[in-house]
Amino acid sequence: MFRGCADGLRRMVSDKTFARKVAQKYLREKNDDVLEGPYQYGLDYIVRLLIPPERELSRS
Repeated sequence: MFRGCADGLRRMVSDKTFARKVAQKYLREKNDDVLEGPYQYGLDYIVRLLIPPERELSRS
């Protein structure tokens, strides 16, 4: 389960077009300006909290 979440977050960061299409589907919103808010929130807060920096992973 965690691997799937991490893979989804990586895809969100690396493929903005795909991430916006997914958000568009579930938020039922077509306006790009409106979709930018949740996308940016995801980048700024969710991804940063859930994916540790590489330097922390190399310690273990």
